[in-house]
Amino acid sequence: LFDDLILQDAMKTRRGKSTDMLIDTALQQIRASLHLGVDLKSIAAQSGLSYVQFLRRFKQATGIPPTEYIIELRLKKAKALLIDTDLLVKEIAIACGFENEYYFSNFFKKHTSLSPSAFRSGARM
Repeated sequence: LFDDLILQDAMKTRRGKSTDMLIDTALQQIRASLHLGVDLKSIAAQSGLSYVQFLRRFKQATGIPPTEYIIELRLKKAKALLIDTDLLVKEIAIACGFENEYYFSNFFKKHTSLSPSAFRSGARM
């Protein structure tokens, strides 16, 4: 849990806001559409950039590619929901933009080495 707090603090300082207005708007769009699934090509087009330009500027502004940013956001949101709510894992999966519970559970375990249920049990002790 301590490592998670350090990661969250680092994300706030490094990626909370960039100096690139187009990327700031993209960050807002990603956060707003996280539960729906994020279409980076669409966000790039709305920014008036080609997809490749968007990827390059995003990484330059935030220090990471947009896909990694989305992973971090989804994990952060999933962890918060697992700790702070009694929502079913299936409901958390949907709230974090995953198609189903199975895919979410595999994703979560790959990135945390714990199943969502195990994470929840350990966090509530």
